[in-house]
Amino acid sequence: MSFSLPQSFKSSPQEKLVGLFIIFALSAFIYLGTLKGGLSNKTSNIEFITNVSQSFGITLGAPVKLAGVNIGKVSKIELLTSGRVTISINLPTKYQSLYKTDSSLKIDSQLGFDTMLIGQGMIFSPGTGESLLKNGDFLKTHEPQSLADLTKGFNIIESSKKITHIIESLDKLTTYVASKDKDIDAIFDNLMTLTSSLINTNNQISSSIHNLNSSLSSFDNKLNPILTLVENRLIDSEQTINASTNLLNELTLLSKQTKPSINKVPKTLEQLNNALLEVELLTKQLRGLWILGANPVTQTKNTDEIAIPYYNNKESLKDLLNKPIKGDVGEQIKN
Repeated sequence: MSFSLPQSFKSSPQEKLVGLFIIFALSAFIYLGTLKGGLSNKTSNIEFITNVSQSFGITLGAPVKLAGVNIGKVSKIELLTSGRVTISINLPTKYQSLYKTDSSLKIDSQLGFDTMLIGQGMIFSPGTGESLLKNGDFLKTHEPQSLADLTKGFNIIESSKKITHIIESLDKLTTYVASKDKDIDAIFDNLMTLTSSLINTNNQISSSIHNLNSSLSSFDNKLNPILTLVENRLIDSEQTINASTNLLNELTLLSKQTKPSINKVPKTLEQLNNALLEVELLTKQLRGLWILGANPVTQTKNTDEIAIPYYNNKESLKDLLNKPIKGDVGEQIKN
């Protein structure tokens, strides 16, 4: 069992289109009424004037925007005797700090819902100067360029010649490439061969690098014991050097201690020499005494010749021993 709508509830596409148009019109009137009401609530306004070559679709009540926000409206449009169009705009005084003397206007050429309803609007661009605009001052308007104005800046004939030349060059290049098809194939073959050679070379280089890494690892393993031995020898050498340094220090100290003793050796030898000399002289004198069993000695007149000779320190021990003693027994017997 199927359910179907009665014939009276069915609508054709034309009826649907008419209904959509009515809904669109009602929405437009509601939006326009809201917009007009919002603009009419501005009580304190300031008026500025501008001139343009044509109206560019601007109508009375068209919005004036600042940073995308509606702040004013077009209050008057007049055609001058010179053929230009003068437009008056009303802006609120609460934004008067933005109305500088170097401010400007431009035509809002963006396509939007409000543009379709109330026509083109205007955009206020605030300046950066110090002086403020006064009521009734003139503002410069930047007019949009049409397609015809844009094409005036281009030399179409020269551009077409350049395009024709480019097309001809491309045609010649295509013909040349077609004639060099075999050469291009040969170049591609050479490139393939070169690529294969490069791949093989890359593989060989990879193998060589691997072998080099292995050799370096083996060399490192063999070098480690040698480095350890050298390090130990260096430690032993350092210890030996330290010991030698200590020995040298001790020898230096010992030499400093023995130096005074060495300086006393000549004096000691001199004293020993004098003692030996005195012993020798005493021995010679004792041999001359009669009390030891020698023959009596006849007294001489000069008794001082028998006395112990005087020892001169300047004479050496050898000279003194070889010198006979005066008053010797043998000498007296001989006499």
